[in-house]
Amino acid sequence: MTFTTSRFVLLLVVITFLSFTQAFAEPRPVRSYPLEVIPPEHQREIDPTTGAELLFLTSDPAVDTNLYYHELSWLSDSSMILFHSDRVGSGLMGYLVKTGELVHIGDGETKLRGDTAALHRNSVFAVADDHIVEIHFTIDYTKDLKGRASRVIAHERILFQDSTLLKRTQLNENANGTLLSYYNKEKEVDSDEPRPIFLVDIESGAARELVSLPAEPGRFGHVQWSRTNPHLLSLSSGAGNRPVRSGPQIESSGQTDYATRRQRLWVIDIREGVPRNIYQAVEGEIVTHAVWWLNDTILFTGAVDFDGKVLSHVKLIDVHRGDVRVAGAGFWWPDADPAELGRLNWWHPAGSDDGNWIVADNWHGDLALFEGRTTRPHILTKGHRTYGKGEHPHPGWDRKGDQVVFTSHKLGSPDVCIAKVPDSFQERVAPNTDGIGDRAVHHKIMPQGPRLVTDDFTNLDNWHLEGHTEGVSLLDGGLLRLDCSGSQQGGVGVHAFYKHDLPDNICLEYDLYTENSNGLMLTFLGMRGLNGEDAISGAPKRTGLFKDYTDINAPVLSYHISLSRYNDEGVHSGVSNWRRNPGIILVGQGPDPCEETGKNYHIALVKQGPLCQLQVDGKVVSGFVDKDTPGHQVPTLGKVGFRAIGAHATFRISNFKVTALE
Repeated sequence: MTFTTSRFVLLLVVITFLSFTQAFAEPRPVRSYPLEVIPPEHQREIDPTTGAELLFLTSDPAVDTNLYYHELSWLSDSSMILFHSDRVGSGLMGYLVKTGELVHIGDGETKLRGDTAALHRNSVFAVADDHIVEIHFTIDYTKDLKGRASRVIAHERILFQDSTLLKRTQLNENANGTLLSYYNKEKEVDSDEPRPIFLVDIESGAARELVSLPAEPGRFGHVQWSRTNPHLLSLSSGAGNRPVRSGPQIESSGQTDYATRRQRLWVIDIREGVPRNIYQAVEGEIVTHAVWWLNDTILFTGAVDFDGKVLSHVKLIDVHRGDVRVAGAGFWWPDADPAELGRLNWWHPAGSDDGNWIVADNWHGDLALFEGRTTRPHILTKGHRTYGKGEHPHPGWDRKGDQVVFTSHKLGSPDVCIAKVPDSFQERVAPNTDGIGDRAVHHKIMPQGPRLVTDDFTNLDNWHLEGHTEGVSLLDGGLLRLDCSGSQQGGVGVHAFYKHDLPDNICLEYDLYTENSNGLMLTFLGMRGLNGEDAISGAPKRTGLFKDYTDINAPVLSYHISLSRYNDEGVHSGVSNWRRNPGIILVGQGPDPCEETGKNYHIALVKQGPLCQLQVDGKVVSGFVDKDTPGHQVPTLGKVGFRAIGAHATFRISNFKVTALE
């Protein structure tokens, strides 16, 4: 290594170390160490039946398997794909997408387990001995694989320690990246003892027990968070001595009677801590392989046996309404033998984040794709398992809905393989957004890119205040408080703008808490001068009057949305408005779910050019596409910020985050 390259690698390590530790409210000790990197062993093939491109990440005789299908395998920047291996000194490994090299993840002394990639950070959560750790990576890619290997540095911080952590602990991260869940899997826990589920705050490491469930009617598993709602957690319960089937229809006290109801699918709102059965199956019905998808829906497989033979559809349930539909049909016909039925009945489903695809496997190791909006089926790849033998494929998705990772036996031993969704499939599925509704309202948009901003409000260094600045204060626990008492709507408000311009194509998230309801909260997006000037330093100074930001002659462009929309007398308007400025032009309208005082609402605002979308507590509430506005009048990059206004309007804001959509 030359002196210049050494300095560059050292600089990368230092920058990564500093950014990693500074991302947390209470920085914890971080230790850095190099990881072993071995040469590529990947192989490429074309599926002879479907023409799909296959990339076998591994070809070693060892047992290599992908992460379980409801965990994330790709790092947030898609630079590495995680998998498990039984190679000597291994456990968790990674595939470097750019070079094909393989990385042994860990310090060489402790095998990592229970792992899952972080949603928005370039890191992985895992269990090491009795610690939960987060590991971030610095990668210095080689320019010549024959000359030297790439260099990968792990930066590991201990998030939480628990002496009860056992070998089969599993982690899962919630939808806004603030909490981990963990529990100990059944084989190492006394069968007569209740088993708890714990929550760990990712920033602080603080942990609490969410619920402790009884041993009867059977041990639970598959604990996982909703992919769109940060408050919802699901589990699959045992139902007696038939673990994937519902038990006998015993009279119970209702939906929350976990011990007696003998049902499989349960959801917990962590704000309540009460398991609720969301699907009441009939006795003996197969209900298995549950996994969250979009808009608070859960995919699962199963059905009632038909004429004594197993039938298994891919199904989709709305956890709020309980509505169920078949998303991928299984088949039965007279005189079919089990192996034949095994070709056309489906297990282990997973949905892509863009909503376009559902993948599922069968007992022969075939993978089927079902179009998310039409349920039309396509075979992606075939023959990755001998019927009834070996590892299941357990397919999972990349971050963009382009590739499926799974376990294959085609090369002789279990290997990790990726199948690319053929372009011809993508071209057919992409137009399936027709309908008279607006996709800004009916299709939830999920950020897939890196986290751009996190602010825990320990200070106001990144904030510019305007108007009634005395009403801005910080409270313990990472709270920004905006108190606009004694004003009136249209008058001088309390404003806090993030000082730095943010790009377009972002998702802004925060928690909103209303103390008093004599007024409303506005959130501004994409604020900049009419000619592209900086909205703070390049625009005329503002007094905090509403007209300074919205009047037809206002010198700044922006969109804004009103929430917790009360008048000065404390009467709720019933609606939330989207407006474009200057001119306070109404571009969208919808319900305002933030009606209660003393309650936290999780707000997500998507800004994508002329499209904006409001999500509250994980559900799409409203949105618009500003179709008829000339491009130069559409707010794009710029400032985001808040305005509290009213006779007695007081709000608290916390957990401020901005994430790139791609």
